[in-house]
Amino acid sequence: MMISHGLIASVLFFLAGVIYDRTHTMVMKDMGGIGQAIPIVFALFTIGAMASLALLGMSGFVG
Repeated sequence: MMISHGLIASVLFFLAGVIYDRTHTMVMKDMGGIGQAIPIVFALFTIGAMASLALLGMSGFVG
């Protein structure tokens, strides 16, 4: 469970850094259309968020 949490948290922090590097802003309303601009990062961020929420089938569900 601790390894799973560490991996999920590090992926989410990494993707937040990637999104900031691409958009150069921290204001959510200025990040509109990010799914069309960088779809792979958006998909990975969505999967990471669902894993963090312990969605069924993700590694966080065991805990």
